[in-house]
Amino acid sequence: FKIILFVVLVVAAAFLQGTNFNIAGVKPNLVLTLLLVLTFVISDFFVYASLILLAVIILRFQPIWDWGLLALTFFGVSAFFISRRLPWREIINLLLMILFFTAGIYLFISPRFIYSQPINFIAELSYNLTLGLILFFILKDEKLFPTKFRF
Repeated sequence: FKIILFVVLVVAAAFLQGTNFNIAGVKPNLVLTLLLVLTFVISDFFVYASLILLAVIILRFQPIWDWGLLALTFFGVSAFFISRRLPWREIINLLLMILFFTAGIYLFISPRFIYSQPINFIAELSYNLTLGLILFFILKDEKLFPTKFRF
């Protein structure tokens, strides 16, 4: 049941991100945020890596690999291992990861965006943090998803 939910969430996030979906003119990074949350829910790396691959295929179904997809793949895989090494509570780890990985993607693909459009960058970061918190509390809820059903 849970794997189906994860697949549906990744597919929905990837399709929404591939459209002109935005909030007040700012486009949150739905896929990155969801993948970061899933690092705290999924313990099987191969399930997680499959979800990254699914997102990348949906985002750019073409024969060319672009820098954004490379960054998403690198940061997604890195996040899985980093989330297990950070020493603080999961919620603090998640917020720090969203902050650093959102900035990291922009530093990797378009560093000028951060200082040329700081308001948009801060707005996107705020959306990513808020979405991450909401998804985290829903997916980590023991009443909805008992521990015995976690991967």
